[in-house]
Amino acid sequence: MCSYYGYWFNMGIDKTCYPGCDWNYNTTGLILFGFENHDRIRGYFTLKANTVYVRPSELYMSGAVRAQVTWYGGPASQVNAAAIG
Repeated sequence: MCSYYGYWFNMGIDKTCYPGCDWNYNTTGLILFGFENHDRIRGYFTLKANTVYVRPSELYMSGAVRAQVTWYGGPASQVNAAAIG
């Protein structure tokens, strides 16, 4: 899932325990969330069922970027994502 290029201020995800979590709220599905431009993708990996936020400045990015969430490995996860411009 990607947004269109924009001057995003913040983006967040809410990853749920679907299809299941361990005792520490870790799922078996790995996702990458962050921002991308024409040259690179920068972000964070997570297995944790949690609500997290990231700003382009945290990833040393500026200018027009796309907010993105990508399935990276393991079974699919249920994720809600939004970007604020």
